[in-house]
Amino acid sequence: MIETGMAAADRGLLRNRAFLAIWGAQILSQVAANAVTSALIILVAEITHSNTSSSVLILLAVLPAILFGIAGGVIVDRSDRRLVLIITNALRAAAVVPLLLFGTSLTVVYLVNFLVATVTIFFVPAEAALLPKIVGKRYLMAANSLFTFTFNGAFLVGFIILAPIVVSLFGYEILWVVIAFMFAAASIMCVTLPKAPPATEHLSRRVAEMAVAQTATGITEAFHYLRQAPIVTWSLIYIALTYTLVAVAGALAPGFVREVLRVGERNVVIIVGPAGVGVIAGLGFLNALGRRWPRPNAIGTGLIVAASALLFLAAARPSRRLGR
Repeated sequence: MIETGMAAADRGLLRNRAFLAIWGAQILSQVAANAVTSALIILVAEITHSNTSSSVLILLAVLPAILFGIAGGVIVDRSDRRLVLIITNALRAAAVVPLLLFGTSLTVVYLVNFLVATVTIFFVPAEAALLPKIVGKRYLMAANSLFTFTFNGAFLVGFIILAPIVVSLFGYEILWVVIAFMFAAASIMCVTLPKAPPATEHLSRRVAEMAVAQTATGITEAFHYLRQAPIVTWSLIYIALTYTLVAVAGALAPGFVREVLRVGERNVVIIVGPAGVGVIAGLGFLNALGRRWPRPNAIGTGLIVAASALLFLAAARPSRRLGR
């Protein structure tokens, strides 16, 4: 009965043009944003030949969430969400242009990475706030499921597949053009969405001050809830560990292919290609055995295997067969 209802909800969503537009914008923009980070990691490694510089790049991609995460939600709540989506995608398309002109400047690379990550902070809550208005309560659960799947899938496609392969085969310039086009197309898709102006009472200074206070209270309540719900706490820890492992692997991959495999950093696809195949194989394996294998055991085993693989790579010695 539940599966039948979800299938009907999916069919209803796919007939909703506004949903298809915002979903398409999410796919394009999230894939592009992840591809930017991945390609810039490779580029920084080529420029500096330093793993530390790649780590700084990842730090700059994470820093905006810490600095502007809360403020981003407050600002979006007092803005037209549709307009925010249009502007954020257009800004990210424009932010990629300097890479075409000054792609070998480390300062430009760091600035572009920081700007794209900062603008994305405003895109995500605007998208989440507009979604209920577009799909309604009936289809909201199915829409959120699709968006969550897309968010994770975009990381795989953009970070692990698109950027390394395009850089290796065609170079950075082609990738920057593709990414700029994806952001621009996402912005155009958002133009077709219905307007979503904020409620009038949200525009006053007093309400803004109350929102900041309520945000602080909400954070406190969230930590209190996590202490009482260990299952949720461990789920968040697992997610954080997973993304941390992926970030560490991404930062070290260019240096690994340079120092161990003795090939250029652009050939990082040698490492990330099998990783992408592994993700797809893992999903198939999980779907086949998921009902027989308790989820906590599957998650723990997956993290242990991933950590062991990283340790194995760390113990690898330079190859004598491959030359630069």
